[in-house]
Amino acid sequence: MVNWILIIIGLFILAVLYIKFEHAGKRIKFIILALFLFFLLASATIVISSAGVKLNSMDGILKAAGTYFSWLYHATLGLWNAGGEISKTVGNAIKLNATG
Repeated sequence: MVNWILIIIGLFILAVLYIKFEHAGKRIKFIILALFLFFLLASATIVISSAGVKLNSMDGILKAAGTYFSWLYHATLGLWNAGGEISKTVGNAIKLNATG
């Protein structure tokens, strides 16, 4: 039930934004913004529903926000750490070729 409320709110925000961006030149900005909002809504729905958080009280809403932002932090941290592993691998390959 709460997930449907989040989806309806997201669609309402998209409709309001579509009305705001009526000019053809701003359509690309609208599409990018719509995709970003879709990502936020979809990821929030998935993370909150998998955590089993009830959004009936203020404590549940705060716990859901904490869970979502914690997940978002760890997801972006994993993306940045991927570059570190690649640099370690390249560094070891260069060191290996220099000695051999």
